[in-house]
Amino acid sequence: MQGCVPFLLPLALASTRGDALTPLSLSPQLAYENISATGENAALPHYEPSPSRPVPLSLSTPYLNDSGAQYLDGTIDTTRTMWLGRKSPRSEHKRAFTRVLQGHIAVDALIFPEGTTGEQVDVLARAPLWSEGMN
Repeated sequence: MQGCVPFLLPLALASTRGDALTPLSLSPQLAYENISATGENAALPHYEPSPSRPVPLSLSTPYLNDSGAQYLDGTIDTTRTMWLGRKSPRSEHKRAFTRVLQGHIAVDALIFPEGTTGEQVDVLARAPLWSEGMN
């Protein structure tokens, strides 16, 4: 498969991400199953790689890893999107990354009243994407 890392699969990465949390005494468990995806699968919410349909990491599409831990005093969610290829991402990828960053900045700068819902905050995060016809 040209343009792919044939033996490095999102499934393998998903199954190992939680290993780093085990020795931490304040982190007894993962908050949810790791999401590890490349290409079109990276856009699917709660995508789970399947051993029966392995998808190699592509060097021409973004790679997404979403993991989280349940600590005694709260939950964290760490989502990372990476470009693994030698060539630069296409302009459409750069535009999408920029819009997502703008959404993160909008949410980070938000001062909101008590009772504000996640759906209301989500609108600010998605507005830059929506302005470009993306979701």
